[in-house]
Amino acid sequence: MFENVLGHSILKIAREKALVQYNLFNIREYAENKRCVDDRPYGGGPGMVMKPEPIFNTVEAIERETDARYKKILLTQGVIVFLNPLPETWQKNPI
Repeated sequence: MFENVLGHSILKIAREKALVQYNLFNIREYAENKRCVDDRPYGGGPGMVMKPEPIFNTVEAIERETDARYKKILLTQGVIVFLNPLPETWQKNPI
């Protein structure tokens, strides 16, 4: 899903210029039931929500399998304004 977006965006150019490095992980590989990473909302209603367990399992497995010094960027439904100080801070202290 993300490979198509990252392969045709400004991140593709940044990666080609070695300005950014990222790795993609499939949370289905870390789910207890490899086909089920989402569930119906608690209390009912339309749509589906992500189960927290596969996400936590993925992050914990990555920390065990890789260099845990890396910072994590987790996307949420909350709003954060991406202003210039944020990328400048990341540039001074790489993630």
